Amino acid sequence: GAETHNMIYNGAGHHNETENLNIYGRLYNWYAAVNLPDGSNDTPKKTVHGGFVRGICPAGWHLPDSANVLSLSEIDALDLMSDILWLIPGHDTGAGFYALPAGFYHHTTGRFEDMLGYTVFWSSVKHSLTECWVCSFVFGCNKVINDDMSAENGASVRCVKDQMYDADGNELTEMEP
Repeated sequence: GAETHNMIYNGAGHHNETENLNIYGRLYNWYAAVNLPDGSNDTPKKTVHGGFVRGICPAGWHLPDSANVLSLSEIDALDLMSDILWLIPGHDTGAGFYALPAGFYHHTTGRFEDMLGYTVFWSSVKHSLTECWVCSFVFGCNKVINDDMSAENGASVRCVKDQMYDADGNELTEMEP
């Protein structure tokens, strides 16, 4: 429902909504992440240049596509996890991206789950009418987990900077507004 569009933490173990919002950000269902109405069977809108799904990401950024998600699988997950807040901390390697243990929202139970030990990021890829591709991080695990999750659940959004290249492999600097 609409309440899962833009969620902040509440419920057992998540008493300080404002503090959690400031630390972990919001959780979104997949429809909100790709900027579609709940339950929509429409295809998310893609940018003219690059064919990215911007969704709720700001201009010049997009939701991860299959290639972006798979690229994380090549990196030790602990190198992409923050060295604070996790039950078992990740590494501080200077990678420039650190997943925080935001947990996720389970729409069928109405509960926020696995905070401090798990986090899930949406991709722009929908595999079926109800399932979408996500990448997950689990405390103490050195593998990024790619899996499907219900589009109605709440997860974090990781925006990826648009990068486009010409035929010679040179990065283009002009991006669609």
